[in-house]
Amino acid sequence: MKYEKDKITVIIPVYNVENYLERCLKSILYNTYTNLEIICVNDGSTDNSKKILEDYSKRDKRVVVINKKNAGVSSARNAGIKIATGEYIAFVDSDDWIHEKYFEYLIRGIDTADLVICNYIRSYRSGSVETDDAYRVQSISPIDVLKNKELKSYVWGKLFRHQLVDEIRFSESEKLEDSLYNMDVLLNNKNLKINHVDVPLYYYFVRAGSLVNNIEAYSVLSLAKCFKEYYDKENEAEWKKVLAIEIIKRTLSARYIFIIIKNKDMIRECNALMKQCVKSTGNMKYLILYKLPFLYRAFRILNDPTMLKYEKQL
Repeated sequence: MKYEKDKITVIIPVYNVENYLERCLKSILYNTYTNLEIICVNDGSTDNSKKILEDYSKRDKRVVVINKKNAGVSSARNAGIKIATGEYIAFVDSDDWIHEKYFEYLIRGIDTADLVICNYIRSYRSGSVETDDAYRVQSISPIDVLKNKELKSYVWGKLFRHQLVDEIRFSESEKLEDSLYNMDVLLNNKNLKINHVDVPLYYYFVRAGSLVNNIEAYSVLSLAKCFKEYYDKENEAEWKKVLAIEIIKRTLSARYIFIIIKNKDMIRECNALMKQCVKSTGNMKYLILYKLPFLYRAFRILNDPTMLKYEKQL
């Protein structure tokens, strides 16, 4: 293969995933692209995950295991970045898995770029997922990524040039660390060359109790505040507008929860944050939703009727 000489470091944070870990590892080890350094960071697992990792490291020299005290997914990923030696870096979550041509397609896409992104499929059960694997790639801009929820929200499904992210680390104090990491990459490299492989190559496994299913309103608001820091420093109108929309969307979501649980202090905090940004969106829709909370609730329920059940649980 043309690019086989280029090593890809794959960083996998691992915590109590004994039921899914082998599926993840096998999908990586049996990829068509083989020049891999697979750094598995055992973040203090108390189940059989550590033994599974040790067994695989004995069978395949590409598997490197780091054992550390539990400190969260960001800490685990940062530990992996610290010792990565590949020309490229990829992140895979230990309960997910990848297409057999995942790395082959991504490294082909990064030939003329610094970052390449592929599509993904949500899976709610174990087993194979049918996917169209015809190779399609197109160039996109950093601001295109920032506007696209599916492309900007996760660090998996991406291949980064090592030098691009060598000095960037995950926030160990925020739960929505992927969005912040991507924001750092994009805002610090506004002329970044990005290719989008328009093929679903990453399989994101949605399981009950997973972190993304239990994100608290406080965490969402905290992320909005982090974006506000970027917003305050930004001078370019187009970027400022996109950041304002990101802040408003997240704050609307957080306020919706605070209204249900009747936390007046947090409602006021949400309103104050949105008031500072809403004009920059240039969109009357966000002004209306900011002014009329009941309308935002109506939209949420219309799009997902199960929100009524969720409200009762709250």
